[in-house]
Amino acid sequence: MRIYSIFRSIDGEVNPYFQGCPTVFIRFAGCNLQCSYCDTKYAQDIKVGKDMSVEEIVEEIKKYNIDKVTITGGEPLLQREDLNCLISKLRPIKITVETNGSIDLERYKHPMIPDSWIVDYKLPSSGCMGKMKNKLFSNLRYNDFVKFVVEDKIDYAKALQVMDQIVSPECKVAFSPVSSKLQPSELADWMIRDNIKAIFNLQIHKYIWPDCGEGQEK
Repeated sequence: MRIYSIFRSIDGEVNPYFQGCPTVFIRFAGCNLQCSYCDTKYAQDIKVGKDMSVEEIVEEIKKYNIDKVTITGGEPLLQREDLNCLISKLRPIKITVETNGSIDLERYKHPMIPDSWIVDYKLPSSGCMGKMKNKLFSNLRYNDFVKFVVEDKIDYAKALQVMDQIVSPECKVAFSPVSSKLQPSELADWMIRDNIKAIFNLQIHKYIWPDCGEGQEK
């Protein structure tokens, strides 16, 4: 499979094991979307990174002696068959998979299903809202997350509508501000005012390591 990088850090965003937990990231290369605010554009091209077998990845993960893995991208589900095998081989490590909401999850059954899906719902400012697979958001489980990345009031209003009409009541929901576009305090104020049953999510790794530029991993 095509892998951009494998690195150890803390998980800076929402996940069932809490923000700030130690994790090993497996960043897949290649993405089918080009969101306006993407902060990992360097991993969008399937040609970047290197080819690694499932066995090579598992051996690399073992070196870190950490019991949680976050699989991200790019878009991991573009390499579905390899991802299925990787998830099975990584057990009993805790696994979360971050995905962009444009690819169905129906083929994933135990033991190929991760402990948690972290699924973006792309809002109008992303330029990719039309690619969302609404059905998958209705079928998410209690341990899964839907993440809304909000740039403005139009995005925010759409997120509220999607929460009410599409998102499974069983899963957790998180709102994040687009960096440099929306002040965190403004989004937090909207959520408090409207009594939103959701988590306010900041990418805390960007505050811990603010000098890490695009393409650099922590």
